[in-house]
Amino acid sequence: ALACIAAYLHKDNLHHNNLYVETSAVFPLTLNEDYEPPKNKTDWNAVAALKTQISAIGMNHILFGTDFPLIDIGPYIQLLNDAFGKDVVQAILNNKMAALH
Repeated sequence: ALACIAAYLHKDNLHHNNLYVETSAVFPLTLNEDYEPPKNKTDWNAVAALKTQISAIGMNHILFGTDFPLIDIGPYIQLLNDAFGKDVVQAILNNKMAALH
């Protein structure tokens, strides 16, 4: 799905400026001790794949989102920092939606 969003955002299209993806429920699954990859994707790395898609979508189209109160924001940000790097997470935290006209 994220690859389709990235492709749409890179088309010549005036409507894509207001399309955003937010990060709620975006866990680095491989950091979970109970994580087992799907049988047909044993060499697939969920965190690496998500990093690639975030880059393809473009940082200016990613917004911070969380499933608070189910997941506390502080530990969630730390998980994201560990998985994606503090620079990427800080860029996401700094993003704001463009004003709608």
